[in-house]
Amino acid sequence: MTSRLPISRAYKVPSDFDAAVFEDVDLFVHQILAASMARMIPAIQDRVFRGCRINGPAVLLPSRGTSFDDCNFGDPRGDMNNLLFQPLGERATGAVALLNCRFEGCEFMEVGFTGAPAFMDSMKAIKTTPRFGTLS
Repeated sequence: MTSRLPISRAYKVPSDFDAAVFEDVDLFVHQILAASMARMIPAIQDRVFRGCRINGPAVLLPSRGTSFDDCNFGDPRGDMNNLLFQPLGERATGAVALLNCRFEGCEFMEVGFTGAPAFMDSMKAIKTTPRFGTLS
């Protein structure tokens, strides 16, 4: 697979926030979540993102079936822990759940991540270089 990173194209807004596949567009997490919630789905679910800039502010909670391939998770300022949030209780209230989503060659800006211990450990193991690799 040829890397799409870094994304250097002009800013482009998606024409349909209900689309199943987003390619080479720039979007805010709240836009996709709002489109899902309008359909009574309280998560971002069953979506594919290719070559997208994903903007926050947001904390994402990747769950079953969500994967990241050749993605830049944002500026960790030398430590991936700076992008991670861990709830103090049993729930991650306020985090945006991702179910069965695929991110390929995407860049995240002003986005934090939380999740199950295995996911958090995978994120911590990522080297802090411009391209971060694969997580699933």
